[in-house]
Amino acid sequence: MTIQELLSSPDCWTKGALARTREGRVADPQSDGAAAWCLLGALMKCYPETVVECLVEPIADHLGIMLADSNRRFPLTQWNDHPDRTWDDVMHLVRHLGI
Repeated sequence: MTIQELLSSPDCWTKGALARTREGRVADPQSDGAAAWCLLGALMKCYPETVVECLVEPIADHLGIMLADSNRRFPLTQWNDHPDRTWDDVMHLVRHLGI
């Protein structure tokens, strides 16, 4: 499964936790009860840990460039959880990166 498939609607995306249940409780991204994921949680759900470790830094680098500050790295959770961040923003990034 790709992140684009996992986060197929705004209801499948969350802020403030790696993953949440349908009831909004914090969940492990790998658990069967998880129904919504942040960007990092979605990476953890869709890819093996070794792949996630290889993807996090390049994605953070890309986010720094996207945000017009090539010297600054944005942790994925900080970017995902920003008050102005939307599901559309996340999906634009996911589609752009092909993840």
